[in-house]
Amino acid sequence: MKIHQFNSLRARLVVWILLPSLLIILIDALLVYQQSRNTAILVEDNLLLASAKVISQQVKVDDNFYEIITPPAAFEMLADDYRDKVYFSVRDKSSFLFAGSAELVYSSKVDLNHSDDAYFSTLNSEPIRVVSYFYRIPNSEADFVVTTVAKTLGAYHALTNSLFWNTIKIHFLMLIVLMTSLSLALKWTMKPINRLADELKNRSSRDLRPLTLADAPDELAPVIQSINDYVSRLKKNTQSYEEFLQNAAHHLRTSYAIINAEIEIAMRSAHQNQHSNLSIANLKRQVAAGVKIVNDLLMLASMEKANDSGIFINGKKERVNLAEVIVTILEKFAPVAFQKDISLNVITLDTTLEIVETPRLIEELISNLIDNAIQHIPNGREIFVALNTAVDGIVLQISDNGHGIPDEELDNVFQRFYRLDSTRTASSGLGLSIVREICEFIGATVSLSRRPSGEGLLVEIVFKNISIKAM
Repeated sequence: MKIHQFNSLRARLVVWILLPSLLIILIDALLVYQQSRNTAILVEDNLLLASAKVISQQVKVDDNFYEIITPPAAFEMLADDYRDKVYFSVRDKSSFLFAGSAELVYSSKVDLNHSDDAYFSTLNSEPIRVVSYFYRIPNSEADFVVTTVAKTLGAYHALTNSLFWNTIKIHFLMLIVLMTSLSLALKWTMKPINRLADELKNRSSRDLRPLTLADAPDELAPVIQSINDYVSRLKKNTQSYEEFLQNAAHHLRTSYAIINAEIEIAMRSAHQNQHSNLSIANLKRQVAAGVKIVNDLLMLASMEKANDSGIFINGKKERVNLAEVIVTILEKFAPVAFQKDISLNVITLDTTLEIVETPRLIEELISNLIDNAIQHIPNGREIFVALNTAVDGIVLQISDNGHGIPDEELDNVFQRFYRLDSTRTASSGLGLSIVREICEFIGATVSLSRRPSGEGLLVEIVFKNISIKAM
């Protein structure tokens, strides 16, 4: 995989650090091995040279006759646990062997002008390390001997490996510390990006406030500034859309009011026949449906603006008796329910429950729920209303014994203009959207489910932390 194919910044950074680190580790291992080898050679050479000096110092010359007594100490210092073989030879200036192994000869490359020389060689097909020591006989300027001491390489290899692996272990521990520090540094470095992601994730879809640059790293500042510029443009477009929607709705409502007035005048005219009256009645129903859509659009736009700003400008908060509002709304929709033979039933109604909120919002909330139930259940069914207290606050339940909503559609019905039955033109598809917007603004929750009996729909509104008990 090519490096540029990594989508993760963390992965790219790790790769760009890891690859050079691996190359450095490889070079370091080669250098460490070479250093370990040189150190082992130095130790072996010093031991071999010390042995050669001890042997050389035992050489005596008497009437051109060489005598030597090989001291045990010269070989004891070369003893080890690796069963290495030790060889030695002592030769005079004419290369005549008078002590040691005849097969051990010093190399022709040995410079006799130096006191000692060391090199690798083989003896009996075994690799050895050899040290040749040039020793001038005391009281004789022209007479000298060359003492050669050799040893097989078991201890040398063991020392090389020991030095190498001990050093590698230290470097490996340093690498672990480095990678751990790198991991912590990456985690710490990514925190601002993660905080930015969390802040954007936790924001609502209507929260168009600019992001703060206070604690942002310099590298993130251009990104945040670009996001803020984009959000600013989006906010202007949203405001333009809301203004257009409100202006269009106001103009449409005015036009519908004029048309409705003309229809009322036409219906009171004495010259209309039965067919004309039927047509005008149908026209009036269509105008009424259009007026409702316009009013719903205006309400939805007002609630979206209220949720953005946190202020609902079309009313003030006051004490609202929920039971009184419910009774008023049920009376308002009683004629419509009667036409469909729908029964409006109050199960429980605690008349002492009040909340402090804008009356218009509560009226719109309950009206949309009752109207939605009447619109979507078949003729001859029932609607049930219950108002009680619970641990979470005040609970309002509005249910029916209609067909209900499929489980997979429960979230979709809160979308704007969403209708389960697209042929039902009397429904604007905005009622539950308005309910959700109002609940979000006043801090209440709305949930949809089936009734305990398994039929119909149960809508539950919980007024949290805003309820008070009437005195």
